[in-house]
Amino acid sequence: GELAAQSCECLVRALRLLNDSDLVWPSKIVCSACCFLALACALRAFRGARDVLVPGQVVTIFGLQSSAGTHLNGAKGQVQRFHAETGRFMVSLKNGDPPAEWKKFRPHNLQPDCPSHSASLAFQGAKECGRACLE
Repeated sequence: GELAAQSCECLVRALRLLNDSDLVWPSKIVCSACCFLALACALRAFRGARDVLVPGQVVTIFGLQSSAGTHLNGAKGQVQRFHAETGRFMVSLKNGDPPAEWKKFRPHNLQPDCPSHSASLAFQGAKECGRACLE
């Protein structure tokens, strides 16, 4: 949802800047049309998202093979954020765990408990930002 929201917020800002700009008619119309087209594409992309893990989503851990990790197979956790440097998701195993306790998992070791939930979260975030743009 956060990426959807950020994508749409950028487009909303661009549209507001265009609205307040001193661009002449043809340029302003072309730029506005491009922003609306980009917004529509962003909404479409997030509507089609499947099995995208998002913060707050409950997942089941599976497929760990190391001696340190096998005991976590079958455990449930909550996605906290994506750790870009390692390409892994930070997952809390207990409610209220401080960030120092979060574990990093590869995406293929996490099964969303409700796969369609992540798609709806991403789409909802994009839709809310798109609605703000149109208001």
